[in-house]
Amino acid sequence: MTAETQQAVLAAMRSGMSLRKSCLAVGCAESSFRGACDVDPDLAAQYAHARADLIERMAGEVLDLADEVPLTHPETGAIDGAAVQWQRMRVDSRKWLLSKLAPKKYGDKIEVEASVKGTDPYLAALVALAKPPST
Repeated sequence: MTAETQQAVLAAMRSGMSLRKSCLAVGCAESSFRGACDVDPDLAAQYAHARADLIERMAGEVLDLADEVPLTHPETGAIDGAAVQWQRMRVDSRKWLLSKLAPKKYGDKIEVEASVKGTDPYLAALVALAKPPST
């Protein structure tokens, strides 16, 4: 894979295409690009930066989609419910993907705090069952 091909893939990613679509557009195999990233640390760093740019672009896209005015029926002027559902699906799929690609930044933050006071016989039995038998 040539350096020009690698840079073309990265440029396509920065313009908003996924790695898969970027490789298809340039005409190279995704596995070849990933293999090149495994061998070349500089290319891997450039890919990581392009991927971060793509994630940020996707986050901005979520806001753009949410701000779009839903389509209306041409004759009645009523908001098209199917268009609203389609728009919601587009936003939700991107939000889900963002939560998986960048969980620290876009994932759900769930904090769990638990404390046990006193002696609960059921809790003591569960703890005893959870311990491996001593030999």
